[in-house]
Amino acid sequence: MAELIVCARKEVPFHILPGKKYDIIAFYDEAWDRVQCPPGSLGRLLELHIADVLLPGDPKSMDNAAALRIKVFADEAMKNADALIVCCAAGMSRSPAVAAAVMRGSGLDDGCIWDDARYSPNPLCYEMVLNAYGIAPDNLDALKERSRLARYNKINDFRF
Repeated sequence: MAELIVCARKEVPFHILPGKKYDIIAFYDEAWDRVQCPPGSLGRLLELHIADVLLPGDPKSMDNAAALRIKVFADEAMKNADALIVCCAAGMSRSPAVAAAVMRGSGLDDGCIWDDARYSPNPLCYEMVLNAYGIAPDNLDALKERSRLARYNKINDFRF
């Protein structure tokens, strides 16, 4: 099973190691701001022009067709690549949401995403990709609260 890496688009080259095959799911907001990969490092690339919005039906938001493309691509990557990189502008919302859904859809525990203070997973992206796997997200409000508490606790760790 492939390693799953969540990061910002600009961090992708720093995760690429020689001799490994990387498949990448990349979200972009503007056509000029696409993922850059070192030559020869890329297996497959799925680029999606999906904004970090939470309203279903918004023309810039995740939709069923994109979620299905992600599922099919991720399933193949998890079987055949050394690593699947999921990236978006900051690596904080869309990419961890999709990574969590891919993990859950692959039978893995996605708790590491929800408990990581670096992330604030986009609930719409998570729900849509889970639906593509045929999984109904249970207790999405509890997951959002879990993520919020992880960030809150991290902030409090730095207080004197």
